[in-house]
Amino acid sequence: MKTFRETSERIERPSVIDAGIALAIAVAGAVDVFGSDVYRPRGLWVFAVIGTAGTILWRRRAPVIVLAAVLLLQAVAHLDRAVDDPAFQFFAIFTACFSVGAYARLRSSIAALVAAIVFFAVFNLSRGADWGTAAFGGVLFWGAWGIGIALRYSEGRRREVEAQAIHLEFESAERTRMAIADERARIARELHDAVAHNVSVMVLQVGAVRRRLSDDQVSEREFLKGVEDAGREAVTELHRMLGLLRTDDSEAALAARPSLDRLGDLLEQVRNTGLVVDLTVEGDPRSLPAGIDVSAFRIVQEALTNVLKHARGATATVRVVYGVSELELEIVDTGGSGRRGEVGNGNGHGLIGMQERVALFGGSLRADQDPSGGFAVRARLPL
Repeated sequence: MKTFRETSERIERPSVIDAGIALAIAVAGAVDVFGSDVYRPRGLWVFAVIGTAGTILWRRRAPVIVLAAVLLLQAVAHLDRAVDDPAFQFFAIFTACFSVGAYARLRSSIAALVAAIVFFAVFNLSRGADWGTAAFGGVLFWGAWGIGIALRYSEGRRREVEAQAIHLEFESAERTRMAIADERARIARELHDAVAHNVSVMVLQVGAVRRRLSDDQVSEREFLKGVEDAGREAVTELHRMLGLLRTDDSEAALAARPSLDRLGDLLEQVRNTGLVVDLTVEGDPRSLPAGIDVSAFRIVQEALTNVLKHARGATATVRVVYGVSELELEIVDTGGSGRRGEVGNGNGHGLIGMQERVALFGGSLRADQDPSGGFAVRARLPL
């Protein structure tokens, strides 16, 4: 089933509208011609009605020619007798003048309007009409043309606004895409460091075990040697990938790996900016998988950054819960004088980063207004 909008767009197609106008002119002309004995010979007027209605179908493609044709058909119909202009001709002339204003080039439309007004005035004055009739025709022509011009500029403005909206939407989508790509690359670099470190430790441990084997355990030594070689090859590949992922930031490269063990340092930095932050740790703190450890630290960091940017004068509470099967993080602020924006920076990329990190481990994230009036970020990461 078509929606109302789809049906409207289908009805408003130019061909349908023009056919409707032509049909209306034909019906009005038939009523004028066959409803009165004034319009004689009737065959000539029927020709004028059919010609005018058919000509109107081309009003968008050739508006100037259509206006000229409508005026000529009017003149031809009046050759035999000088009678008042029927209603269908006024309707046709009005439509033609409107079309000239709406669809013809500006210079051509002005020239056509002036020529049409002069032709109408001369033609009617030559038939004995007074100046009032000629003036009425000029006002009719000018008014219809003005409406067409106004519609043209209104339509042009509407299309310009639509184009700008599409462009802004594209730019926003592109910024979001780039933010996601940057955040994924950042996560990949951090996970790479953690994985490369763990694999290196495994290689060292396997090597230590191999060297402690006796000389007669040849097959075991060869097996462990193969594990060492595979591990070293994996570390080499990881370092090669790191060269593609890491940005040229020597300070970041030398910085210690983010971890919940360093959460106190982070909170101290935040407190130095004037923000009051309380930390609550529940459960049994323990060593976490490197990827989850890094992601948990970054989530807390992004949420506190959001408080600093968008909730000036607020206080914040950080809650870390070490569960049996999941790690729960909760960062809640009390609001403040600043305007609440998206989590993270002004473009909402901080929230994107949190979502990417949580999704990486199959967790869940919720960031919204807290019933207390502030803002809350709650994340769950499976262990």
